[in-house]
Amino acid sequence: MPAPPRASSPAGRLAALAVLLTPLAACGPEPAAPPPATPSAGGASPARGTVLATRPAVLREGGGTAVEITVRAEAGTELQVIQADDGGLKAGDRVTVLPGSPTRLSQAP
Repeated sequence: MPAPPRASSPAGRLAALAVLLTPLAACGPEPAAPPPATPSAGGASPARGTVLATRPAVLREGGGTAVEITVRAEAGTELQVIQADDGGLKAGDRVTVLPGSPTRLSQAP
């Protein structure tokens, strides 16, 4: 009866593993596309829209008084913004959407 084969060297096992895994590397997920570029603050004008509705909101942090404002932008999209309740905005008002973190609304001129 022939002798069992001897264990291969670590380098030989590593080379065999590399050969086996090479096809799997080509099947991996493709890299994610980069996010779309956002215009710089100086290059784009803020969006404008019309207030559709307002309702009271309570801030989680600090428990302050706020208002949730639903706006339809001129582009047709709707968004909700929660900001401090200064009592100045109501349904039908024209607003300027000030992008940022957080997004804010101001009365349009």
